[in-house]
Amino acid sequence: VVYARTGAGQTVDQDSYENLTIAMGAAADTASLETGTSTVNKDLKVTSGKLALVDAARTLNVTQNLTVGAAAGAVKATLEVGAGAMTVAGNTTSDNGNTQGPLLTIGTGSLTAGAAGTFNFSTGSITFGGAGTLTLQGTVNAGALGTFTEGANSTVFYARTGAGQTIDQDTYENLTIAMGAAADT
Repeated sequence: VVYARTGAGQTVDQDSYENLTIAMGAAADTASLETGTSTVNKDLKVTSGKLALVDAARTLNVTQNLTVGAAAGAVKATLEVGAGAMTVAGNTTSDNGNTQGPLLTIGTGSLTAGAAGTFNFSTGSITFGGAGTLTLQGTVNAGALGTFTEGANSTVFYARTGAGQTIDQDTYENLTIAMGAAADT
């Protein structure tokens, strides 16, 4: 399913999707997730405009991969977790085919990048607007947080089980390292 409205906002229905693409017409055009829990059974792509989880009543689960980014010449792509909750089981990546760069914002909500994937937002920007949480359970590439801006009382959790994990060199408001076993480094 593709949500692609130009010049106004659009509501993303609370539902179960095979694949979901957000391709709004302008950077300011927002697709807001409907109240409740939605699931994307394969891949979620935010290629232009904004996908927003505006409050705590919105949850989005992605069972495979998340890509935020735009092709050359396209408008800026933004994923705004806001106060909602999002879990990605597979890879979480930025795709910067566009000079504007993809953006991930987290307000007071949470994004969990699962153990089965790689987190690499190196070509994008991550900005906390409040006491949100980013939990990284899988592989984290060097420089994976891209241009990183911590927010007041924001927290980044590194929480990989069964293998080592790279801690990105950045300035954190709160940093928690909670590996799964004594041998994990």
